[in-house]
Amino acid sequence: MIFNQIKRKLSYKYYFLIDPLFKIVPRKENKNTFIIFSEARSGTTWLAELLKVGLDASILWEPLHPQRGLISSKYGRRPYWTENNRNNLIYRLTKIFSGIGINSWTSRMESNLIPSYTASKPLLIKFTRVNRLLPELLKYFQFRHKPILLVRHPAAVFLSQFKTFGHPTKGFYWSVNKKEEVFDDPRYPEHKDFIDSLENLIQKEFAVYCMNNFHIYNTEINSDKYYIIFYEDLLLNPINALKYITENWNLNTERIERKIYPQKTKFDETNNQHLDKEKQVSKWKNHLSEVDRIKFQTILDHFQINRYNMKDSLPVKGKVA
Repeated sequence: MIFNQIKRKLSYKYYFLIDPLFKIVPRKENKNTFIIFSEARSGTTWLAELLKVGLDASILWEPLHPQRGLISSKYGRRPYWTENNRNNLIYRLTKIFSGIGINSWTSRMESNLIPSYTASKPLLIKFTRVNRLLPELLKYFQFRHKPILLVRHPAAVFLSQFKTFGHPTKGFYWSVNKKEEVFDDPRYPEHKDFIDSLENLIQKEFAVYCMNNFHIYNTEINSDKYYIIFYEDLLLNPINALKYITENWNLNTERIERKIYPQKTKFDETNNQHLDKEKQVSKWKNHLSEVDRIKFQTILDHFQINRYNMKDSLPVKGKVA
């Protein structure tokens, strides 16, 4: 544990010294890959840790990071398809999906400084910042194991992103990255008047988040392209939420249960623990004023996000328009 923490700090601060070493180690294509797609602050780290033990897999960590990832920063913080970048993106994603390209950032969850990533061991790829490439990405690639799409309440994800990466006056999307994330976005002109009409920075920031991700929230639950997991289900009852994944990915549920409940020999949650989890699912509501809650619902309505609403923390499970 201590070594891993030291390794992560070294790889983050001195990556320019460590990354060249990765080019020396030969890599073989890994055809036994498992993939998580989601947005940052959606619960991907926890899910990846559970699946890592369930699969006994290595983790390839966030390969689309704009500074430390495996594609050029010219694609921006939230890459999307254009006629000019399509072929190059497909080429780079092909290498990522095969597990050939790695560096100190993408291997930061592995215990060795220069991990081997043997082709015989399952490879779990944890993607964030990929939502804008979906669902078109799934048309270009056919995966041996159907990937997971992890979805969380849009307000909860946005507020966590804003708190972690943003600034009270400079923002996260709107001000800090406005040229890259907003004004150059081909979707922006259609929504510009609506975004301009919003009252404050946090409302505008949430609108940009919804602009980037609205298509994810109205995807089909039963798809032949991916498994959809709702973060809220995963938090409230992780074993049940992973039921279909367990069956189709051949997960070791005993290892996963030991990871979730390290002090227990079997699944025996108490009602108090369940109540604590319900509070955790909805605690993001405490960070919004009543005025902002109402406006956030208006923003969800504008982008036709019907899977979630501001009255309930849980997703709508039926078919949404």
